[in-house]
Amino acid sequence: MFGLLSVSELVGLGNFRRGVFLIAASLAVGAVAVWLGASVVARSRRAAAGRPRGAISAIVIGAIGVLCSVLLLVTFAVLWNQLSAYSRCMQSAITLAAQQDCQSQLTRSVDAETSRLRSAR
Repeated sequence: MFGLLSVSELVGLGNFRRGVFLIAASLAVGAVAVWLGASVVARSRRAAAGRPRGAISAIVIGAIGVLCSVLLLVTFAVLWNQLSAYSRCMQSAITLAAQQDCQSQLTRSVDAETSRLRSAR
């Protein structure tokens, strides 16, 4: 739960849609890294050349980026209403107590959503 809060602050939950676009852009960059790395490895195998430096690293790092981006986008899609309400609450929260109330409201709503999803199985 607190990891989600940290990531949401990282991607700029103050402007929630900007965070989603940032994650989607990182998904695209990771996919391009995987594609370019795989194409370079394939070309070097066809040419019977040595393994190109950095291609395997690009594939691994790109795949990790794609995986993290997909997980974040799925999490944001599932919790869109809760995170949007949290964003609105934090924008209007002036005091520290109000911000803590927003956080506890988010925690309760996410707990309710996850228990609803578990019971739907």
